[in-house]
Amino acid sequence: MGDRTTFEIRLAGAYDRYLAGAPVDVDPQAVAAAAVASARRPSITRHGWTLPAWRGPAGSFRLVALVGLLVALAVGTVWVAGQLPVSPSPSPMSTRTPSAPPSRPTGVADWFEIPFEYTLPVGSSVHWVVGNTRVDLTGFLDGTAAPRLDEDYGLQQRGAGARGMAVVSVDDAVIHPCPMSASSPSRVDVRDAPADFLADLETIGKMTFTAAESTTVDGRPALATSFDAARWSCGEGGDVHPFAGSYVRLVLPSRLFLLEVEGKTIMIQLWAVGTDDDLAAWLPTAMEFVESIRFLEDSRPS
Repeated sequence: MGDRTTFEIRLAGAYDRYLAGAPVDVDPQAVAAAAVASARRPSITRHGWTLPAWRGPAGSFRLVALVGLLVALAVGTVWVAGQLPVSPSPSPMSTRTPSAPPSRPTGVADWFEIPFEYTLPVGSSVHWVVGNTRVDLTGFLDGTAAPRLDEDYGLQQRGAGARGMAVVSVDDAVIHPCPMSASSPSRVDVRDAPADFLADLETIGKMTFTAAESTTVDGRPALATSFDAARWSCGEGGDVHPFAGSYVRLVLPSRLFLLEVEGKTIMIQLWAVGTDDDLAAWLPTAMEFVESIRFLEDSRPS
């Protein structure tokens, strides 16, 4: 094969012999049979290295099947991942700690006949009347201005917009009868029990109240009622005098709570100067005070 001319002559002769035996028409079945026979031939070794035998269509099928399997696995993985729930990233708000509740100033009326704890309504200007340490009456007023007290009626104020709360011990209290006359006492004893006390206010003092309702104060049974100004016609009296000489006016827009604590009748009055609408606007704040009261039965003044 070192002679180039001889190699070219032999190559041309081999090409002529191939063309002489080549079919003019292609038989598909014969082509397929030839491909299968070729795939079964062993590998050909030349000079110490091996050429793999051609696998024809069967090898191609395996490659295509492998590629298809890999594609199917990739698609399936993407689909499954899409079905799994995704935990949302925490928002900045979720890491915030709740703010502390607002402080609520608390006091103890330890001078009162039955000492009690109380909490002033949050965000209000309600305050204890400084210097008021009566054993039978303690009062609270709304507003930041210095109180202009009604000296005739204890700790209640006169003037539009005045409003407040009073806690009163009404054991041994007296009231004015209606009508009053020069021939009869100007002050009359009333009974102590809550229901009896309320009945005497109406029958003796002719004060008018709504029907009493059952409720609780500090977890204790109590009666609740409101002054009914539309039925008030006496024109005189209209107050109650606790045993130590205080005065509490009842014939003004007010809400009363009556209960017994250690055998003593306690009256809580929520009042407002003006109309029933003024009282209605005041009650939500005043009721916070009522709901905060806790009587200290083992701390009575000696």
